[in-house]
Amino acid sequence: MDDTDRRSFLRNASGGVFGLAALAGAGSAHAAPPVLPDATASGLCRLARIEIPTTAIPREISVLMLAGYHAPGDRGAGAIYAATERPQKPEPWHVQSADGRFWRLVNPLAHQYLFGAQDGWEPGRDDQPAWQALCDYCSQTHAAFYGAPGRFQISKPIVASPREIPDTDRNPYRRGPTWEFDAGCTIRATARMDALFQLGDGSWQRIVRNGLVSGGLFDQNFLAERGIWVTFANRVVVKDAEVINIPRDGAGIEIGSTLPNEDKRSVSGFEGFVFENRIWGSGVLPLPGGSVGIRYTNNGDNHARDNIVMGVSYGIAADNASGWDGKYFHNHMWNYPENGPMEAATVLYGDNFLCGNQVDGPFLTAHRFLGPRNNVVGGRFNYGQMSADRDNLAVLFRLEESGEVTVTNSGAKGQANRRIAAEVTFGKDVPPGAFRKDGSNHYVDVVDLAPVNIPAASDYRALR
Repeated sequence: MDDTDRRSFLRNASGGVFGLAALAGAGSAHAAPPVLPDATASGLCRLARIEIPTTAIPREISVLMLAGYHAPGDRGAGAIYAATERPQKPEPWHVQSADGRFWRLVNPLAHQYLFGAQDGWEPGRDDQPAWQALCDYCSQTHAAFYGAPGRFQISKPIVASPREIPDTDRNPYRRGPTWEFDAGCTIRATARMDALFQLGDGSWQRIVRNGLVSGGLFDQNFLAERGIWVTFANRVVVKDAEVINIPRDGAGIEIGSTLPNEDKRSVSGFEGFVFENRIWGSGVLPLPGGSVGIRYTNNGDNHARDNIVMGVSYGIAADNASGWDGKYFHNHMWNYPENGPMEAATVLYGDNFLCGNQVDGPFLTAHRFLGPRNNVVGGRFNYGQMSADRDNLAVLFRLEESGEVTVTNSGAKGQANRRIAAEVTFGKDVPPGAFRKDGSNHYVDVVDLAPVNIPAASDYRALR
């Protein structure tokens, strides 16, 4: 076969055998709905998802692989639709063709483009319905969730919930789903909302057990109160995400239960894992008051490890129901001078273990404890870049209420003209014996190591 014959064969095969070229004009006006050619053809075609309602599909074809969502060749390509019975309640993953049949998406791994999301910053566009459809599809079909690369804007929260479980099902080993976002996937808020990505609806029936949220960049745009919000969970991991532009009193990542106290059930979640995230609260802008990098509310036995938190008022903060029995390892918390001082790198209650955490100035308090039996091991405190009028307000530890801490093998380093004013300060009625340390700690340019009373500039709102 010479080149001319080969080209002719391929051209004819693509149109006649696979039906790839026959639907190029499927979206245009026709006296009758366009029909897929060749009753024996494969369902592979140049058909876009939005063209199915105006296209009659021969009965012999029961599976379609689409070439796009809005138009052939866009990122919605690869959607697989199978013919199905008329659904009792049509969902976004159902569509009816012009011949009257219904089709159902059957992809075992799904992404937002299959539901009509579009890449790029475009005024007025809202990608939330596409993201919500993706979450609901994965929840109801057990398909794998994937947030593909691109830039997306939403006007209200994306709510991802696992399938509802029976009220009597308390199986602690139920495997939770995974919500995986590509590192190149950016979601930005365009209006005020509770959260960009909300995991669970706060109900016992949709409690998230052993789930994982991974990756993505969440731009709160100083509008969304939270970047990632886990509402009620047991053993959920949030890892490798980037969260930016936290508003006043907002949080980058929050894990906590909002379940009301009904039928004397436990209303607290537990074991919230926050690992290897990057939280940039306000870039190099002055920080919004009350902003928190990682916040735990009504959620016990928490873990935070290898996170970078900066540009916030509080690095890691927990309320009285959450600030106990926490494990916090190798977190780095700091602000730019343009942000102003961090109020406190951590705000916790009791029985917490902190190891290898680093706090860099400017800050007012490094660690603040309101409960007993806390331990700090291998802490590092670097102080500098503070304006002269704030220099002598910085302290390493602030103990309030029943606060206690034992400090081991830790070190603080100031500068000759930017010194840490005190190692510890006490709130009302806290005895000096609540602060304990051994000889393994090392300090450079830390003055006035005797306990002093320096009032905090403000109080974390959950502790009021």
